[in-house]
Amino acid sequence: MNTTQVMNLSDEVAELELIPNEGKLEHLKNRVINTGGTWDLPSADGETYQPLICSIQLHGIYAMAERLDELPKNWRRAALNVLEAHREAAVAE
Repeated sequence: MNTTQVMNLSDEVAELELIPNEGKLEHLKNRVINTGGTWDLPSADGETYQPLICSIQLHGIYAMAERLDELPKNWRRAALNVLEAHREAAVAE
């Protein structure tokens, strides 16, 4: 990841932390739409399409969950792992 991507990811994580839990998934869905990410989520009615595993990819970070309500937490955890690895690599240089 380049510096701009790391900053965008860091900003996204910080913004997500400010949103109440019930709004986190909707926020991520909107960000996916606006930034060209991808998702595999149940249809709005919950019946037309129901994936076995829900997933989302935003800012190059991919996360999945068995339950839809776990997806924002899993994406945040994956994003924080990437940011931590980037910090460690920068220190090692």
